[in-house]
Amino acid sequence: MSKPLLKVDDLSLSTKRGKEILKNVSLDLVEGGSLGLLGSSGSGKSTLALAIKGLTRNSFSMSGRIIFNGTELVRGKIKKEIGMIFQDVASSINPAFTVYDQLSDVISESKKVSKADARALAEEMLINFGIGSSNGSGSYPHQLSGGMKQRFLVAMGIATEPSLLIADEPSSSLDIFASTDVLKLIDEYRKSSGCALILISHDLSVLRAMVSDVAVMDEGRIKETGSLLEVIDHPKSDAAKLLVDSELTVERALELRLSRQDKQADKEVADVKSK
Repeated sequence: MSKPLLKVDDLSLSTKRGKEILKNVSLDLVEGGSLGLLGSSGSGKSTLALAIKGLTRNSFSMSGRIIFNGTELVRGKIKKEIGMIFQDVASSINPAFTVYDQLSDVISESKKVSKADARALAEEMLINFGIGSSNGSGSYPHQLSGGMKQRFLVAMGIATEPSLLIADEPSSSLDIFASTDVLKLIDEYRKSSGCALILISHDLSVLRAMVSDVAVMDEGRIKETGSLLEVIDHPKSDAAKLLVDSELTVERALELRLSRQDKQADKEVADVKSK
């Protein structure tokens, strides 16, 4: 049996004015496990991830417990064993420094290695991720494409060699090719390191490819948990049913569009042959 890694126990979070952001959230994740947080925008997925990472604002009122690897996490204390790939690229990368310098600083601090060793590791990592150059000069964030910036955020997220990686909508702003590259990098790290994964998304197709279990969130609460296939095939909560139905509607619309295009193409071919 897999060893428990993360336990969120009755976690609630609210503003000073009493607005509830998270409401009695509980979930469990074992070592090497994979969990998708599924929900519409504003459902509380990203806030829950920030709370697990230790990045919630001190002005928020918080109750409940977050236990990681047997130890209750202290609010505001960031654990390097929990890596995070942030959704907002603009606020996650410092435009004043090269990506090379930023990554080497993270490696130097987390691994307690010399600056020279950290720079060598950063250079190797960036080249492997298709970023930077062989002479180690690196690039500034504004010189990178959207896909390269997201790959850099993946590199930053795994640079500390975390045992839990949280990815917040890592491919939502990318085209299908760049999205595939980013998800592949995350999946390769998982398989090589054995780390656990929490993947935040509103896209069931992404979750299908990456996780085995899912927690459905709505209005700051977890409405349903279970295996991904179970929740997709037999959703119980209204929130899960709505998300599954929405995806099916999109898939059906695409099928109809492709069908119409095929029929139009067949008609055009027939017209040409009849001339």
